Amino acid sequence: MPNDYCGPGRYPDRWCENNLCLIRTLAGRELNDIELYDYLINLLVAQPQAQQMPRYTNPRNVLRDIRSLEEKNLEILRDIYMDITGEDIDPIREPFTEPVNYRAGIERALFNEIRDAELYRRLYLDTTDPELRDMIFIMMTNEYSKADRLNYLYARTLL
Repeated sequence: MPNDYCGPGRYPDRWCENNLCLIRTLAGRELNDIELYDYLINLLVAQPQAQQMPRYTNPRNVLRDIRSLEEKNLEILRDIYMDITGEDIDPIREPFTEPVNYRAGIERALFNEIRDAELYRRLYLDTTDPELRDMIFIMMTNEYSKADRLNYLYARTLL
């Protein structure tokens, strides 16, 4: 339940009604994605030739970097929600289902990131506060960065 942070002043009622649920949904999606990346990291067995790869091309490291960006986005969402409502966020989550294989997991992760970028863009366009827009912009561009990295991993599955 939003407190006096929502209403006349910093954030109008309409903004809170439309976007607090979206923020909770995005937080739940970030948590689900973290779980998916942990699952994918565990699917990859340590390969001796991977130790010879540069850090930024090793699939396990790429997935860890993506997971790290997920955690950053989640922390920002928690901060935004606390700033607006004065309460801890209660993320809206869907149950995790294991992908049938690594490639299917990468595909799911890629489309999750694309969908999340669209949701962040919607939130960004509905926000007028410059500081909040900057935080949302960071999260939105993190989504694009993650999608780019997932495209690399997906391409590797095709080789």
